[in-house]
Amino acid sequence: MKQAIRCLIINIGRKNRSTKTLNHELKVLIKPESIALSKEPVQNISLRNQVAGIIEEVFIKDGLAFCVVDVGENIIVEVTEASQKSMCLEKGQRVYCLFKSAALKIY
Repeated sequence: MKQAIRCLIINIGRKNRSTKTLNHELKVLIKPESIALSKEPVQNISLRNQVAGIIEEVFIKDGLAFCVVDVGENIIVEVTEASQKSMCLEKGQRVYCLFKSAALKIY
């Protein structure tokens, strides 16, 4: 189950050498284990990327909990089963997916 999420598509403006703005649609992949979950936005932390979403599904396998979070696209977040239980992560709950920009693989 250690696979990257399907894809999260974002639009960004980039400038080329002639300073014209070009809009590109990019695929951004993030491994499920590279995302942390919080029940609220976190201040004063190095994880600057904090995306709000709703848990669509939680399933347990081999001591790990996999949360499918709808952030506009479904992403899979991997946490320990102990974390899932202590945070009471369940379907329908609003969470924030936190990740470092270095965890992104852009295609």
